[in-house]
Amino acid sequence: MERAAAYIRQHALEGRLSLQQLAERLRIGPSQLTRRFQAAYGVSPVRYATEARLAKARALLSDAELTLDEIAEQCGFQNAVYFSRVFTKYMKSSPSAYRKTHWV
Repeated sequence: MERAAAYIRQHALEGRLSLQQLAERLRIGPSQLTRRFQAAYGVSPVRYATEARLAKARALLSDAELTLDEIAEQCGFQNAVYFSRVFTKYMKSSPSAYRKTHWV
C-alpha cells in the first residue's frame, strides 16, 4: 500500500486521479484497494487524496495572495465552488475565514 500512497501523494494535485486508475496500476480491484488502504492508513484512498489537496490549499491560503480559483486549480479541485464546499466540510471553516485567521 506504500506504492498506492506514494502515487496518490504524487498525483493528487493533478485532479485527474481516480480510484479505478490507481487500482489498475496496482493490478487489484478498486474494492480490494480501498479495504487494504483503509487497513494500512486508517482512511480511504479518496480521503487520503482529499487530505493531500487540503494540505496544499491551507499552505496556499496562508502564504499566497492567490484567488480561490487559482488555489482550486493548483490543488486539483474542479473549480472554486467545489473547492470551497470540500474545504468547509473538512476544515469547518470557509477558505476566506481560514485565510483571515492564518495569513502569514
